[in-house]
Amino acid sequence: MTEDERQVRAARNESLFRSLNESLEKVRQGVSADEQTEYFCECAQRRCATMVALSPHEYEHVRAAGDRFLVVPEHMVPAVEKALEKHTTYWIVEKLGVGSYVADALDPRG
Repeated sequence: MTEDERQVRAARNESLFRSLNESLEKVRQGVSADEQTEYFCECAQRRCATMVALSPHEYEHVRAAGDRFLVVPEHMVPAVEKALEKHTTYWIVEKLGVGSYVADALDPRG
């Protein structure tokens, strides 16, 4: 698998988890912007079901750009993304190369 193919696959997988988090926003209506709630790790692992607690306000910060994702630290893949921010229980990562374009194209808010 080429580097571009790896970046595209990771962006697609992470976009799927991001879509799940976006669909759960309807469930979170009524939760204050600072109240902790659970979000799916948006990593490239297809079978990941790890949940991360953060506030809707914090998640909105993650979603500042279409090529950024929420991952637990041990799920970051340096070959396809770089860490922009490192928090205790989660990191904000940005896709690299062609994966950045794919993630932007798959952004439900885009």
